Amino acid sequence: THSLTHSLTHSLTHSLTHSLLRHALTTRALTASFGWSQADSFRQHDAQELCRVLFEALAKFGLPSEAKLFCGQVKDTLRCLDCGFESTRTEAFSDVQLDVAAAASVEQALRGFVAWETMEGPDAWCCSACSARRSAKGTHFTSLPPLLMLQLKRFVFDMASMSRRKLSHRVSFPLTINMAPYLSPPPLDAAAEPAPRVVDLAAVAPPPLPAQQEQEQDQTYECIGVLVHSGSAHGGHYFALLRPSPDGDPPPADAPPAALADAPSGWFEFNDAMVRPATAAALEAAAGSGAPEDGGGGGGTSLSNSSPSRTEH
Repeated sequence: THSLTHSLTHSLTHSLTHSLLRHALTTRALTASFGWSQADSFRQHDAQELCRVLFEALAKFGLPSEAKLFCGQVKDTLRCLDCGFESTRTEAFSDVQLDVAAAASVEQALRGFVAWETMEGPDAWCCSACSARRSAKGTHFTSLPPLLMLQLKRFVFDMASMSRRKLSHRVSFPLTINMAPYLSPPPLDAAAEPAPRVVDLAAVAPPPLPAQQEQEQDQTYECIGVLVHSGSAHGGHYFALLRPSPDGDPPPADAPPAALADAPSGWFEFNDAMVRPATAAALEAAAGSGAPEDGGGGGGTSLSNSSPSRTEH
């Protein structure tokens, strides 16, 4: 699965890079497949919204790429802090939406994503085992897709001004990340843990098989794309930074050597009809600037990561 996915993403990005270096490709056939008119094509669309429309169009034409390449699963858990009873629900995702209002890095945002949240009071969840209203809510991944999309939630509603605003502070992102730590829930604070209770040994899951242990230990991904928003919460422009060959594979025989020589970082900027080599400074700028407290300035970011691998992500 990894070799096929890598081959597809590698070939597609190379094809786009080298064809666009020669001439711009029209997107009219693509937007027509969405059912869009010409006016729809010039209307402002959110990147995540466009992704949903693209997946629906692919499925309509018999190309179930979303389920095969982008879908994983998360488990939501409600745990009673009085008796330890748990209520769980598993659901599918095609992208991971990360709160970044207080995060300075993707890793910090992921830790917040799986962190436990305590709830208590008359409006809190009522435990069906003991009727207590003191619980902890947590989320963790149970399976990860070959292609992992991380959506940084840069657009928020400001209750003080009663308007939408964009968070443009710096959120650093790694070029490789191991997702294994997020495949199991983190421990609850010792003071919040319920007292030990009798456990039905028949209900305890068997120890993981060696292959499962290996999968949990190595879920490393390599960043192959960064989608950047330039503008405000009320309008702007998207462009992409893509890395055609994250593994250092040789370029195709017809690749323009001069263009590749100008991109020592291995990254290219795709900005409408323009494709040009991207510098390391461009990657730095894509993370935004400033601290989370002041909102910062610069670009908003979402990330695409290549498939997990047992030898390399």
